[in-house]
Amino acid sequence: NNEDRPSKGYLYEAMDRAKEAIRDNLKGK
Repeated sequence: NNEDRPSKGYLYEAMDRAKEAIRDNLKGK
């Protein structure tokens, strides 16, 4: 288990993309 790089960055990026997707979906309706 090599965890040199914290998974926080990946998590935040995924959350950012999810927020953008939700925003786009709300705009589309």
